[in-house]
Amino acid sequence: MTSNNLSGMATQRLLERLGACPEAVTWAGEKKSVDELWYACPDPEWLLVALKILGLRRDPCLRHFAICCAQRHKALFVDDRLTKILDNAEGHAVQFQATDGTLQRLHDDSMRIAESIAKTQDWDALRHPAIQCVCDALREHPWHAALRASRNGLRASNDPDAEAEWQVCQLRKLATPHLARLADRATRLLHSAGRIITTDNRSTRSPVQPE
Repeated sequence: MTSNNLSGMATQRLLERLGACPEAVTWAGEKKSVDELWYACPDPEWLLVALKILGLRRDPCLRHFAICCAQRHKALFVDDRLTKILDNAEGHAVQFQATDGTLQRLHDDSMRIAESIAKTQDWDALRHPAIQCVCDALREHPWHAALRASRNGLRASNDPDAEAEWQVCQLRKLATPHLARLADRATRLLHSAGRIITTDNRSTRSPVQPE
């Protein structure tokens, strides 16, 4: 990202318009640059939403992130077939498109295996989201796959804080090739929000009365 001075009010106004949660709005309003927003963000879901807003919805890096989230918990799978599905998916991650028949086949296979495990194994608090994470990673839309895999990856972890930290680092690493474009888009959106605030402030001033 490139450093740019930003108005905290502009950042908050933009996030409110985009429907961000109050916690994210408050946190972002304290940051003074695009760099700070990007590198200080503590929540993987906030980063994923930011990537979506900035136009990174279908990039293969999101699929790769989703698969990595699932692979983190393969010790909980209890069925080697799920590990093989993920290994196969990782090998094709860069090539996957919404219409790719391989992706659909792998997703269907993972769903069938998950259903069979549910009938024969105990579904404890960690195993269930770990197995669901595999199915999530193979969803048709890359951004939704990343979001769902992130959430279930957190649920499958014994240490959600450490898992969130890992996910944030992984997202930043995978998005590195797009940083220049993302920074430009973020800066334009935030500066546009700043101009809206300025216009709003001017429009609410009391008109000057002639003497």
